[in-house]
Amino acid sequence: MNIRKMTESDIPKVQETAESSWREAYEGLIEKDAQDRFLEYAYSSQMLKMRLKRSAFFVAEEDDVVSGFINVTYPNGDRESVLAALYVRPEYQRMGTGEALFKACFDVLEEADVLTLNVEAENEKGTAFYKKHGFVEVERMEETIGEDTFQSILMKKSFLS
Repeated sequence: MNIRKMTESDIPKVQETAESSWREAYEGLIEKDAQDRFLEYAYSSQMLKMRLKRSAFFVAEEDDVVSGFINVTYPNGDRESVLAALYVRPEYQRMGTGEALFKACFDVLEEADVLTLNVEAENEKGTAFYKKHGFVEVERMEETIGEDTFQSILMKKSFLS
């Protein structure tokens, strides 16, 4: 497995990985048409190009396949970063890909005191992964993306001793 910074040429493969991961993670939790709308917006070529310029984006590559990716914001004035996305293709899950991607972003987070994320409340696999890596639940809330509303959990990991 090779972990590296994402480039524009990776966009089609990241889009495929996003779709594959989302379908598996949210099947039965989020309606397919809501998934379609989210994927079309959040993983459009235009949006991914913008995210590439404004945040840290790493891909895991195996056999010319983007097996997973992670996207984190650079620390803001409050020394807080946001984990915007961490997805691994279903066939590469439980093989250390998510773990390796998580470690890759730590250099970016060197200046951060806190890393936050939102996870869909019923995404048990995702919630368990984040808890395993030291995230704690801060609050449960409704999150609206476009015309769709979801129950999500705000989680936080502190880097302060």
